[in-house]
Amino acid sequence: MEVIGIGYLAIICQNLQESINFYCKGLGFEEIYQEANRDDVESTQVLLMTKSSNGIMLIGPNDPKMKLAEKSMGVGSMQYLTLYVTNTELDKAFYTLSNAGIQISEEIQRGYERIIFLEDPNGTLITLTSWPNISDVDTNKNKETLKQAVVNKTKSESGYLDKIHFKK
Repeated sequence: MEVIGIGYLAIICQNLQESINFYCKGLGFEEIYQEANRDDVESTQVLLMTKSSNGIMLIGPNDPKMKLAEKSMGVGSMQYLTLYVTNTELDKAFYTLSNAGIQISEEIQRGYERIIFLEDPNGTLITLTSWPNISDVDTNKNKETLKQAVVNKTKSESGYLDKIHFKK
């Protein structure tokens, strides 16, 4: 068996419309479809996708006063969602997201990554992440860039992957 990609992440929402607005208006996802949840008639599911076809399935109650589940961290729960963005988009993130009413952290430089943290309306931690040479939505190109950086790291006998390993 060979996995050819990740389909989508499913996120249980406390308020579905608030979550749709966050991901679509704030982060630029596109709503692909919305339908009743076949597994729970009291909830709706909405598939959102990026330009490169990465998806998130939001699942929320039809009645915003009803709770589907309480949030809790632990083994088996998602720690955070990483969304790749170009360096240009990360440079504009504070202005763009602030205008959409979304609070974000200061930019953090961690090794080769540039990261901004934020939370969706459900408390899901999100990182907007960029690294050297992420310049478009061609994820195969980005994967090859990262693989080459790992080769460069191995040759340099460095303990951590860093910006210097992305240089050609």
